Amino acid sequence: MINTAAVVDDEWSPPFPLSDAQWEHLLGALALVGDAAAEHGVVQALHPHWGTLVERDADVQRVLADSSVDLCLDTGHLALGGSNAVALARACARRVVHVHLKDVDEAVAARLRAGELDLVSAVRAGLFLPLGAGDARVDDVVMELGRAGYSGWYVLEQDTALLGAGPSAGHAPEDEVRRSIEFLRAIDSPTEGG
Repeated sequence: MINTAAVVDDEWSPPFPLSDAQWEHLLGALALVGDAAAEHGVVQALHPHWGTLVERDADVQRVLADSSVDLCLDTGHLALGGSNAVALARACARRVVHVHLKDVDEAVAARLRAGELDLVSAVRAGLFLPLGAGDARVDDVVMELGRAGYSGWYVLEQDTALLGAGPSAGHAPEDEVRRSIEFLRAIDSPTEGG
């Protein structure tokens, strides 16, 4: 598996609106990466991600409409960009080849989208929460993918920014990962008879 993120440059310069010609170039480049990966028996997945050229829902929809590239469905970054991950899981399950599970606090996400915070500041302000504690509807995404027969990897991501003083008791990354695992275990998956 290779996850591709369409960054502007190595410095992760801010994304900008693409012209039709730039979209054609980007989608052509993704196809070339997919072909090169396939030659080596590797599957490519485009990872819509905050701070890349495919971060907003309109970008994701353009990729889906104008290419055949498969997706890494990242519940957190899709939520940041205004995408409905549940609807994507339902409509595009056959193109989902990898999943990143992460939950977000929508109030902090709105501040990030408005430009009040950069990504690191948003993470420090509590952008990413243990699964089930935020607004990304992670349980619904997992259930929808289960109904569609998705059998690939789920990666639990618990992003944090450890700067300065350490986390308070009970809120260390390992505590939040434990809560996320408990949440996932509690999901009544249709593939398990639910």
